[in-house]
Amino acid sequence: SADVIVAGQAVYREHCLRCHGADGRGEGPDAAKLPMWPPTLNNTLMWRRLEGELFHHVREGLRGRDGVQTMPGFAAVLDDTQVWQVLDYLQANASGQTLREAGAWVHPVQVPDAPVHCRQGRSASLTGFRGMRLRLVVPAPGEPVPMDDPRFETVVLGVSPDADVNCRADTSALTEALALLLGVSPDELPGHQVLVDRDGWLRVRGQPGAAWSESDMVCRSDTTRTDAPSSAGEDRDGLNVLIRRMDAEPVLARRGGFPH
Repeated sequence: SADVIVAGQAVYREHCLRCHGADGRGEGPDAAKLPMWPPTLNNTLMWRRLEGELFHHVREGLRGRDGVQTMPGFAAVLDDTQVWQVLDYLQANASGQTLREAGAWVHPVQVPDAPVHCRQGRSASLTGFRGMRLRLVVPAPGEPVPMDDPRFETVVLGVSPDADVNCRADTSALTEALALLLGVSPDELPGHQVLVDRDGWLRVRGQPGAAWSESDMVCRSDTTRTDAPSSAGEDRDGLNVLIRRMDAEPVLARRGGFPH
């Protein structure tokens, strides 16, 4: 959830930053004092290992082949909940850094859960929209909120309770978590949009002031495909092309090299 990711960021800053660095690249102020430099946590490391393996490493620490401890264990400092929180944060941070550097989410990421308030007093959560396409919108100052669209459920972030929108999410945690996943600062987030597929995977990123294009498909299951699902003459709506491709190419998640 968004709350867990933000809580994990606080745990990381207190207990991990001095070795792993503010950006997760392993260049913190205490890194040089360790027997081995910490690995970067911004690449595929968070997906090459199973979640239970990562959990064990944080609790029990790591040792080199010579038996020398290369990372201390935190079982006496962090409880199980805090360990899972920091792992969720690290995955979100790594996702945002790969998107920023490679232009794609190299590994698929689920939409972080958060409470949602809709018209007629309906309350829900982001994961409650499974089975439906979802659009998350962070309006830029002075720009109109996109109109509701029958192709997906639209959830607008950061608007007042009296805003004329069908569904809104007003938690600061979701804004911070989404900024992490997009590899931007919270101040850079306004104007962004994200499309989520029917299974809850983040698939498409719309950038401030830019028209929709196929390059906005930043989580691809078919990385070799270059053609759109329909020809330009048949469908000139860039957003519709993205939606159709998203539906046609479901995500197969992998963990530790195995499909899940």
